[in-house]
Amino acid sequence: MPGADPGLPHVLTPEQVCAGKRPLGPQVVVYDTDGYYVAPGVAELLARDGFEVTVVTTFDVLSPVSDQTLEGDMLRAHLHRAGVSVRTATTITGISAVSITGHDRHGEPWSAACDGIVLVTQQAPQDSLYTELTSNQPALAAAGIAGLYRIGDAVAPRMISEAIFDGHRLAREIDQEDPAQPFAYKRERAELA
Repeated sequence: MPGADPGLPHVLTPEQVCAGKRPLGPQVVVYDTDGYYVAPGVAELLARDGFEVTVVTTFDVLSPVSDQTLEGDMLRAHLHRAGVSVRTATTITGISAVSITGHDRHGEPWSAACDGIVLVTQQAPQDSLYTELTSNQPALAAAGIAGLYRIGDAVAPRMISEAIFDGHRLAREIDQEDPAQPFAYKRERAELA
């Protein structure tokens, strides 16, 4: 996306905001393509700091994953009370120092003025430890390590519950022929006679 460079002063990541970096002016857009708690959390933090915050999300509702934990309605009501505006079903396609552009679900152009944007979007896997370890096969062999597997955020950033499941699944299947390939899920269904 043109302009989506967190090295620019008006473009921030959630990590930068949590570390104390703030937008240059009062109007802030939090762009959410994640669909869970990060964008609402960053929006609330910035609103409490006195910023005028709008969350723009590609989803039909803000934080649809929160609906699966029965927190969605409460979360959206809380942000409304905090003064956070929400624009749903909108994709941002360009960022400048003073505005953002995009389109709605029907392809209609949309734009808004803003002093800064926080990108809650795709993240890169953190696999440097895995890469470092696999680069020295003789050391692995000398240590008696026969297999090394990537799981969790080393594969792709995800919710913590999914990363934990990756570790649990690998532990259960570590003695299989190829532990890197998960077994098919077995779903048991109780049938009443």
